Amino acid sequence: MNSSRLRVLQPEHLTPEQHEVVVCIASDSDRGGKIPLPYRIALHSPAFTQDWQALGGTLRYRTTLSQDLVELTTLLVAAHWQCDYVTSAHEKAALSAGLSVEFIEAIRAGHPPESMTKAQAHTHEFVRQLLTNQRVTDAAYAMSLDDLGPAGVVELTAIAGYYAMVTLMINVHGFDPKSAEAWKAAKFQPQFEAEDDPS
Repeated sequence: MNSSRLRVLQPEHLTPEQHEVVVCIASDSDRGGKIPLPYRIALHSPAFTQDWQALGGTLRYRTTLSQDLVELTTLLVAAHWQCDYVTSAHEKAALSAGLSVEFIEAIRAGHPPESMTKAQAHTHEFVRQLLTNQRVTDAAYAMSLDDLGPAGVVELTAIAGYYAMVTLMINVHGFDPKSAEAWKAAKFQPQFEAEDDPS
């Protein structure tokens, strides 16, 4: 879907509560001052977005998992839910994490990549089973537990769930590609006098 079902929020028309959330997101050094699309959609509910973005920051940047496994999981979830926006948005991070163009395209097409490390292969199978069957076999669980440890297997499951929420947020509510331009140009400061939010 390339059109938004929700009114597109513009940076200059945020409520104080929405602006506070945006400042928090923009100040996260891992995000480089960017406000990702899912959070721009979710800002209609600022309290939810505040908690959601904190969880997202932890799961994307501050887990015990290597970044190739985080990006592999993200790409698998995006392909499962047919959300090409997320796949495209994560291509650069996936490449930086060491995944090849061929690897990314195989997942986009719904095929297992030809060349994977042991941990990648086990993660691929774990996430594939989770998405397809809503659970994993004892064998798949044991392999990922052996690779990642207790914290890692918990984080892996959480990342799959988090990116399912991301893809569904975009698939259900839609997005307007043109709306990103105003957000790219905006600079967010902690002090803010909000205009009345137009209805």
